[in-house]
Amino acid sequence: MKKFILIASMLVIVLTLVGCGNGATDNGDANGNEIANGNEAANGSDAFSISALEAAENISAEWNESTKKFAQPNPAGRDACAACHDGTVYATGVFTDPEEFDDLRIHTTGLDCQACHTGTGKEVMDSGVVSLAWFDDNDINHFFDADYSAGTAALCISCHTGRQDPVANRDSQSGAFVHYAAPAAINTGIGGMEYAGVDYASTAIHANLQDSCVSCHMPETEDGYKVHSFAPDNAYIDNACGTCHPGWTDFNETGLKDTVAVNLELLNATIVDFIDGAVSVSFGRGGGVEMEDGDTVGWNDESVPLEAYIAAYNYYLILNDGGAYAHNPAYVKSLMDESLKGLSGETFDW
Repeated sequence: MKKFILIASMLVIVLTLVGCGNGATDNGDANGNEIANGNEAANGSDAFSISALEAAENISAEWNESTKKFAQPNPAGRDACAACHDGTVYATGVFTDPEEFDDLRIHTTGLDCQACHTGTGKEVMDSGVVSLAWFDDNDINHFFDADYSAGTAALCISCHTGRQDPVANRDSQSGAFVHYAAPAAINTGIGGMEYAGVDYASTAIHANLQDSCVSCHMPETEDGYKVHSFAPDNAYIDNACGTCHPGWTDFNETGLKDTVAVNLELLNATIVDFIDGAVSVSFGRGGGVEMEDGDTVGWNDESVPLEAYIAAYNYYLILNDGGAYAHNPAYVKSLMDESLKGLSGETFDW
C-alpha cells in the first residue's frame, strides 16, 4: 500500500513536470545566477524519453533501495530529529507532540516525495539558499556568507550540516561531536574543528558546482530523469565525476579513499597513545575514553587534552562522511594533518 501511495505521489509530480515544460524557475541565487528547481527533465527537454509512469516507477524503485526511505523511529516529541528524519514533518514544518501526530496523520514516512517536492523542501530548492548552522554565533573567516547559495543542493545541505558549531565546541571542550553524515561540513571547508590561527587548505571546486550535491549524487539518466538512489554509482560515473574527470571508471580512481582509510586508523591509534592511561576511544553520542582502570571518561573530562578532542572530532567527522574525501580532498587532508601535528608534531604521508 505504501509503495502504491509513493508511486502515485511521484506520478503526480512527474506528470506536472511533463505538462509544465522543463520546470526551470526564475529565481536567482545571491550572486544573481539562475537556479533550476531540480525537477526538470535532466536532458533539458520538455519531457522524459520514457512514459511518466515508467519514470515514476523507476524513481520509486531507486528511492526504495536508498537510505532515505527510513525514518527516525518515534520522532514525535523530538523536534530536532523529526526536522530531518520524518518526511511529513520536514515538508510541513510542523513539530508536534505525540498526541497531535495522529490528528495530523504524521507518521514515520522517511524522506519521501513530499519531503523534497512540497512545502519546505520545494521552498528551499526554489530559493537555492540555506543557512549553515555554524555561522549563527561565530565569525568564521572562509569563503561563504551566512546564507549559502547552493542551488537545488540547498535542500540536501539543510540537513547534512553536522548540526554542531565546531568553534564553540573547541573553545569550551564541550565533548560534543558532529552529527553523523555531515558532508556539507566538509564540502564547504568550514565544518571541521580547527586550531585557532592556523590556515587550513580547502577547495571550493565541488561546492561551487551547479546544484552542488545534486550534480554528483543525482546524475542524469538516458531516460531524462535524475537518479534517486542518491549513493554514487559507477554506472553513472560519466554523468557525475566524468563531466570534470573524463575517463574515470571508479569513484576511487586516484586511490585517495584507501589512503584516507589507512591514515584514519593511524590517527585513531595516535589519539589513544596521546591520552595518559587510555586503552581505546569511542566517538559521537555516548562516546568517551576507556581508561586502563576500566573507567570511561567523557571527552570533556579534565584528563583528556584539548588536542585529543580536536583530533577525535575531525576523525569522527571524516570517518562518517560517506564521501571519504571527495567532497573536499584538500580540507580532509588539512584537517587530518593538523590533527596529527597537534598530537605528534608530524603529518601524514599522502
